[in-house]
Amino acid sequence: YAREEKAFHGDDVVDPSPAELEMLREMAYARKKQKSMERLLRKFYKKGSWKNVISLGDGPAERRALQEIGFQHLNPASPRTGEPKTFRTKTVKMLEEPSCSELISELQMIQAWIPALAMWDED
Repeated sequence: YAREEKAFHGDDVVDPSPAELEMLREMAYARKKQKSMERLLRKFYKKGSWKNVISLGDGPAERRALQEIGFQHLNPASPRTGEPKTFRTKTVKMLEEPSCSELISELQMIQAWIPALAMWDED
C-alpha cells in the first residue's frame, strides 16, 4: 500500500501529525464500538424495529458510534402507515475519570432521568 501511495503521490507523502494520528485512533475506536453496539442491538431487537437506544459513555466514541448507527439503520415499514418506524438514539456524556462522589452523583442523576429520556419522542 505504501509503495502504491508513494508512486501515486511521488515524494510529497507527509507523515500524519500527532493530532491526525489521535483522530484516526478515535475513529477506529468508535468504529469498534459501533460494530459491538450493532451486534447487541440486532441480538436484542431480533427482527423487530429498533426503537429507543440510550448510550452512556465518558468519551466521544460512544456518541459517534451510536450516531452512525442512527444514520445507517433503517427500520422496517409500519404496516399501518407504510413509513419506516422511527429509530431514536440518545447519548449521555459522563465525566472522564470522575471521583467516587462524582460517579455516585452521575449515576443517581442518570437513574432519575432514564425514564424521561426513554419516553422523549425525539433524538
